[in-house]
Amino acid sequence: MARAPTSTRGASASATASAPELDSSRSRPLRRPQPAARGSSRSRPTATRCTRRDAKLGRRSTRERVCVGTRPLYDASDEDSRPTRTGLTAAPGSGFPCDVTHSADASSLSDPAALELSVSVVRKRAPGLVPEVALVLGSGLGSLADSFEDPVVIDFGDLPGLPVSTVIGHRGRLVLGRFEGRVCVAMQGRVHLYEGHDPSTVAFGVRLMRRLGAHTMVVTNAAGGVRADLRPGDLMLITDQLNMTARTPLLGPNDDQLGPRFPDMGHAYDPALAELARKAATRLGLTLPEGVYAGVLGPQYETPAEVRMLRSLGGDAVGMSTVLEVIAARHVGLRVVGLSCITNAAAGLSDEALDHADVERVARRAHASFEALVRAIVAALPGPVDGGAQ
Repeated sequence: MARAPTSTRGASASATASAPELDSSRSRPLRRPQPAARGSSRSRPTATRCTRRDAKLGRRSTRERVCVGTRPLYDASDEDSRPTRTGLTAAPGSGFPCDVTHSADASSLSDPAALELSVSVVRKRAPGLVPEVALVLGSGLGSLADSFEDPVVIDFGDLPGLPVSTVIGHRGRLVLGRFEGRVCVAMQGRVHLYEGHDPSTVAFGVRLMRRLGAHTMVVTNAAGGVRADLRPGDLMLITDQLNMTARTPLLGPNDDQLGPRFPDMGHAYDPALAELARKAATRLGLTLPEGVYAGVLGPQYETPAEVRMLRSLGGDAVGMSTVLEVIAARHVGLRVVGLSCITNAAAGLSDEALDHADVERVARRAHASFEALVRAIVAALPGPVDGGAQ
């Protein structure tokens, strides 16, 4: 006998409300972390080990994840307890695991917590090295860090808060060592907004280098020439910037320990350091044109109309990085000098199609003059030489 139809709206709603969420790898309910009292150490993101079955290999494997409200943050001095790139991390605000391509980032660890953990990792790997100068090395320019004496190399994936770079020409390594008699720290490559990262993550490396002790930053990039006289292979001294990304790493609550709520950007690029760079170029016999760098979101190259717009706004070169890093640098009190390697004429100024491989090739071709200029700038910086060790 057929059963009479019944209304399912209330029943289905009730079932939805009461049915537990299942862990697909174990087919059993997920355990939701309980909320902790405000200010409790249990409310901080934490790293814990978890064991799960590998469906392909049919065996259990131990992986790490970041959870909320389980136990205190791991001891950064314990190499084995550090979250790894292949582990799991919590989805923002949920406390549930999701796959990521890097160690615990700003979405799962708050910036201050991740920053202190990364500082601990670096100090353990490079004891006694306190950098004076920070360098950010852009596309095709990262080999400069290969010239460091007694280098200590740390992959971005080993540093909570720093994602692994996915762009060709960016090795994704933090390198510490002596360069021109000074202890320096260099980002061999960077991460970009167009890779899907938030502005705070893009700026994380700059904040880390400042926290490690750097007081001056040399920021470099590969850029397209917007001004007609800029040719592939030229080095351009950056005198100011246009932030065309509609993003800032300072959005949200301000951390007064990092810098002021409203940092002044009147001299984003330090005039005294710019003059130092001019004199260094003159000594080397290098022509050093100057200009304004326009930072755009990317990853697509600009249209001819966009290039005309940038020119009308005062832009002389265009790229997909740097502007957020400089904002973060000024916020934390770093003095900044910037160099662009012009790798191509921007769209509409040349009949050639733009290609990232060409960008890398031209940057490598300009490497000798680029390295010579950076060496001269670092050597001429004010302050003690052969300092930085403790």
